[in-house]
Amino acid sequence: MMLQRLSILNAYYALEISENRFHENITPVNSFRIIFNDYFNGSYKILEDRNYWNHGGAPWDFDDVTEIIE
Repeated sequence: MMLQRLSILNAYYALEISENRFHENITPVNSFRIIFNDYFNGSYKILEDRNYWNHGGAPWDFDDVTEIIE
């Protein structure tokens, strides 16, 4: 169930950005940082790609599950 819930489709049409900037396990936070930096001259730092899971009890309580799903 966790893999299904964390699976998303990332599709980009970014002609001016090299394909090798987007790796297989990139998270949306970093893909948008790359786009904002390259297209809009942003200065967003690329973060470590991590995945978090919420069990539904408390909306602010997340567990880091990156090692479990990799």
